[in-house]
Amino acid sequence: MPQIMEHAVWYDAETERNPIASIRDQIDEVMGARAAHMMVELGETEFSILKPGDDRVPEVPKWLENTKNSKPRLLVAHAPILGPAKRKEEPNLVGDLDPKDLAILRGIVKRSWKRHFPDKPDFEDHEADTIINYMGMDVVMDSLRKFKASQSKESVVVLHPAKVANDSKIILP
Repeated sequence: MPQIMEHAVWYDAETERNPIASIRDQIDEVMGARAAHMMVELGETEFSILKPGDDRVPEVPKWLENTKNSKPRLLVAHAPILGPAKRKEEPNLVGDLDPKDLAILRGIVKRSWKRHFPDKPDFEDHEADTIINYMGMDVVMDSLRKFKASQSKESVVVLHPAKVANDSKIILP
């Protein structure tokens, strides 16, 4: 594994006075994505500005070489690779939930899956648990509140004569 990650960008020093400030966010994003892909953690990014002819500088690209009065420079970002990326601690909402609430959430997740992917096979409780953990506490609590509110509405029935004749879902006390 390499010890340093680098990313280089050509620019014209004649028109760009502060290349690090203008492109730093994009370079950090690219370096971060590459680090995530390689599953490594990076140290602080440092920058070097190199000129054509310097050690390890490739040929100037034609678009920059053919620009009148240009001063081609190569901005090189380099960051040490500190080691493997640390795994983020995943929340264990499932372990903290009341068993009744967990059963409700598993049902919601499984029904939603079936509604969106009717041709796919059903999945097991542990797979539903993974999705529940991924959703996060706010989404989980909101789903439970909505589900419980919908249940309480169904359990309260106002008998209306016209509705009684047509409604097959009447819940009697």
